[in-house]
Amino acid sequence: MLGLTQSQSQRQLQTLAPQMRQGLDLLQAPAQSLRALIRKEAEANPLLDVEEPPAPSIDAARADWDGAGGSPDSPDSPDSPSSPEDAPARVELGDFSTLGADGADDLYADGGNNEYDPDAEERRQFLFDSIRAEESLQEHLRLQIAASSAPPAVRAVAEQIAGSLDDGGYLRIPLAEAAQAAFADMPTAERALRL
Repeated sequence: MLGLTQSQSQRQLQTLAPQMRQGLDLLQAPAQSLRALIRKEAEANPLLDVEEPPAPSIDAARADWDGAGGSPDSPDSPDSPSSPEDAPARVELGDFSTLGADGADDLYADGGNNEYDPDAEERRQFLFDSIRAEESLQEHLRLQIAASSAPPAVRAVAEQIAGSLDDGGYLRIPLAEAAQAAFADMPTAERALRL
């Protein structure tokens, strides 16, 4: 006999309030989007006052540093033990953590730190030289064909066959087509296939 039953159950669901969703959106926003969102809110609400921090200038900080004898190798450097009382005060470069990703790009675009460093260039070149490109199956077979003592006509068909292999190593074209592309007859193509 079929019957209807009614049951009651409890379950707990987690939902986010609109303010929590907005807070999560703000936390996940990239710096550029966050700045645009803050500007938009400031334009919509006249009671909000947004102060943009001045962008730190690395060129000005470098000029201050150079003017104060900031090079550790210079004789009038603050680190020089010869005359500590005559040494100029250390120049604080400031907090560069306020630079966002786009701020650092602006500094380099303005020519802030583009000095040539031969050691860094040598390390960079070593890195590029040490990256090995994997040899493909076709390249491997072509090297073996070139090292073989087969007649030139057989090697020509064998190179055509090697170039026609798919990624799995299978020849997907008819052998007669490879022979025709290399201007060879079928017995030569069969010898090239065995090679």
